[in-house]
Amino acid sequence: MLELTGVSHRTGRDAVLERANLRLEAGRPNVILAPAGAARSSLLRLLSGQERPEKGAIRFGSEDPGKSRAASVMYIRKFGAEATGRKVRAVIHQAARRGGMNSRFADVEVTRAATATGLSGRLERNVKELDLEARIRLQLAMAAAQKPKLLLLDDPLAGLEGEARARLLVDLAAMLSIGERVVIVYATASPEEARAIGGEVVVINGGRIAQNGLVADVLDHPHDLATARATTHPALNVVRVAWAEGAWRLGDGSTFAPPPDLKLPEGGFSIAFRAGHAQTVRADERALRFLVRGQGGETLAGVRYAKVSFAGHDWLVASPPAGDPAPGVMLNVFVDRDRAMLFDADGQAVQQATPTRAAS
Repeated sequence: MLELTGVSHRTGRDAVLERANLRLEAGRPNVILAPAGAARSSLLRLLSGQERPEKGAIRFGSEDPGKSRAASVMYIRKFGAEATGRKVRAVIHQAARRGGMNSRFADVEVTRAATATGLSGRLERNVKELDLEARIRLQLAMAAAQKPKLLLLDDPLAGLEGEARARLLVDLAAMLSIGERVVIVYATASPEEARAIGGEVVVINGGRIAQNGLVADVLDHPHDLATARATTHPALNVVRVAWAEGAWRLGDGSTFAPPPDLKLPEGGFSIAFRAGHAQTVRADERALRFLVRGQGGETLAGVRYAKVSFAGHDWLVASPPAGDPAPGVMLNVFVDRDRAMLFDADGQAVQQATPTRAAS
């Protein structure tokens, strides 16, 4: 177990952590989900003992992680294993030896680790001959062979795109099952990676732990708007509604008629939903409807979305069956109530009128 007690730390003006209390258990991955620029690498250096917190304490089991044997802590960096002239077999063998295995058993471990990570046919290749995907797999093979007690992964899929990224993302959860006694910490800005890997997730916003728990629980039920934004890609679609001049109004001054059975907070609210949850075809009679203006289309991470505007907001929604909407064309967008989120004026999630189906 890795435990943080009252930890505060900064790098320049950036808050890495602010008065953080956290327990990271062994046996399943712990995903640190924080946006770009949130000093995730500095956080991992703290957890590994390479840096000391300005305030508070970090304990790994019964000791400071910085005092653990080097073989007990492994740090997987961005962009895969270093492209050297050594053979893949030798690199994995060295990792097994570093973990305390004798040479004879290390040979067996090389075969096992290479099989588990999809490198069986590349053991005699030089590392510098491998593509980025294979070098990332090599780092995971090294971890499987070394068997550290603390495994830290710093955005390991950085630079990987398209089919290679999708393929490795599918394999990652199985590759990270390297033992019930290993504390695994995986830092990323990608909600997609967090969901694929599973386990526990810790959402960090401005150095503060915004929410933590099982990945599905946190991503599907964010406690506040900031967490909803941090756990959404592409960007969360949000529209602010305020009471003015005797009516609910949008940011452009137009009126908005919420569904009559929706329990609304005083002082205004925000409706939010993810791009993939907004359709141009109504699937539920109770769905929210927005009349939007088309702006074309955009492809992100291999997925095509329609670009639309509504009340001064630019949104991405699921691409219509007929293709990208022409600029200026008006069309309906529907969001099922169990897919929409409602936040009060302070950004806190609001309890919905129908507990089994979140209204919005």
